[in-house]
Amino acid sequence: MEGRDAAFTILAHNARSPRDSRYGWIQPGVPRFLVEGDRVQLTAAIHNGTDTVQQATVALDADDPEVSSETTQQVTIGAGGQARV
Repeated sequence: MEGRDAAFTILAHNARSPRDSRYGWIQPGVPRFLVEGDRVQLTAAIHNGTDTVQQATVALDADDPEVSSETTQQVTIGAGGQARV
């Protein structure tokens, strides 16, 4: 991406605290290297650090790349578990 700054940002929050990883965290699955013209599949593991089942809405907000599938998904994450999106 010549002449541009590339950035990957994750925003996750719940009613308790936007930065407390005891309650949950996101582990992105992003290729280490990309060049212009590459086609990639981005994934993420959404972890639930609580002792109750949680519902989450996961969204991808892409500024420039072409997105070929749904950009928002609803997931249910079991207590202490994870969901892959």
